[in-house]
Amino acid sequence: MQAVSGAQFIRVLARSQIWIFIPVYLTELRGLPVYVSGVLFLLTAIIALPFSVYGGNLVDTLGRRKISLAIPIFLFALMMITAFSILYRANVVVIMAEFLAIEPISVI
Repeated sequence: MQAVSGAQFIRVLARSQIWIFIPVYLTELRGLPVYVSGVLFLLTAIIALPFSVYGGNLVDTLGRRKISLAIPIFLFALMMITAFSILYRANVVVIMAEFLAIEPISVI
């Protein structure tokens, strides 16, 4: 229980930081208009909705424990890829795609 609670805390903490810093990064450092951040947030909500339903079915099929231990590993890998993409100034479209991929995995 403590491992799952700790992983949940880290996941929520990291996700909230991404929601703050990715739009600021894209706007201030990469020069994108502010409305692009709004479109990104809209797209994350649209993309995440079916994944939350699928995640519920997945939890029912595989079990809560397996999913609760596997999801943080996938999120960690995706967030590290995003961090390296920002560090090495990857294409903006790649960074936006990584940002959009984080939310669906988070809602599972």
